[in-house]
Parts: sequence; structure tokens; C-alpha cells
Amino acid sequence: MVAAAVATLGGVAPAVAAPPVAPDAAERTGAGDAVASALKPPRVIGHECRGDDGVTAVVDFRNLHNPNGSVMNKVKIGCARGPQQDGLSALTEAGFTVDPASAFVCEIDNRPLPVDSVCASTGYWSYWHADRDGEWEFSGVGPADWAPPAGSLEGWSWSPYDKEWDGPRVTPDELFPPPMRAS
Repeated sequence: MVAAAVATLGGVAPAVAAPPVAPDAAERTGAGDAVASALKPPRVIGHECRGDDGVTAVVDFRNLHNPNGSVMNKVKIGCARGPQQDGLSALTEAGFTVDPASAFVCEIDNRPLPVDSVCASTGYWSYWHADRDGEWEFSGVGPADWAPPAGSLEGWSWSPYDKEWDGPRVTPDELFPPPMRAS
């Protein structure tokens, strides 16, 4: 099949990787998901945009490591207030850092550490989009070529080349539950 894409600042560059694979029921619940530090759900920190005037950024660090060597198993959420020029500005305006010297999005918040990967050598940051009432969709373009609509979600998920992968483990429904219906 076609090689997956590495998110670049100006577009999409090919990389040797398997295409996204829909998770089975065990992966959706977190049970047995080796890519997602399996045995427990991720720790979720941060806050989504409350109104429709910003873009919510969701970054799933999955099985990347902290400096002490432990697996992070963390999803971090931030809000980029107001209209966003592109996906990269949404990511940085939501409070995340990237390496400005790199043509690729090699690091988000200084991850991965060298123990995990050197820019795109064993994995990469896959790039996703979603509406509040939708599901994560893999991006066909890089963050510099996408203007996220107000009220939407931008997702980034660490994706090792040797594992099946999917979008961030926090779904749009979990962040923006549908309104309760009268019985």
C-alpha cells in the first residue's frame, strides 16, 4: 500500500510506514494497546476551547519517555483562541512548542527524546483533524497547508513505524459530548 506521510511545515513528505489502521475494540478501550502504553488509560491534561472561536489542539504522547525513563502515556490538550492561519500556528498558539529549525515537525514539547527516536528515524508525529461532532481523520496535507476552521480540533499522535497507529486517544465526543436528549 502507499507509504504514510510525515507532517512537514510546508506539506507532506513520504516516509516508510504502514497506513493508519482502525483500532479494534481492545485498542479503543485501551486494553491490549501496546502502542498506547496499554495497561491503563492515558493521563489527560489541559483544556479544550469552550467556545466556537478557537481551535482545540490534542497531542498524544503515547509511549514516548520522560527524562527519568518512564513511559509518558499522556494526552495534552490546549486551546488556540481566535482564527488560526494554519495547523502549525494552532499547535503553537495552544501552548505547544516545536523545533523552529526543522523542516519537519520532529518534536512537540521536546518529545521524542533521543532514546525514543531521532527525527523521523523510528516514528513521527501523525497529523489529524476533526469536527467537534466527528471523528479523527488523518490529514492529507502538512500543517502549513491546512487552515483549521474555528471550533475544530487538530490532533497529533506519536506514531512508531513498527506499530499500528491511529489518531489521538481522546475523541472529539469525549471533549465535546453530544447534548443530552430528552426521553
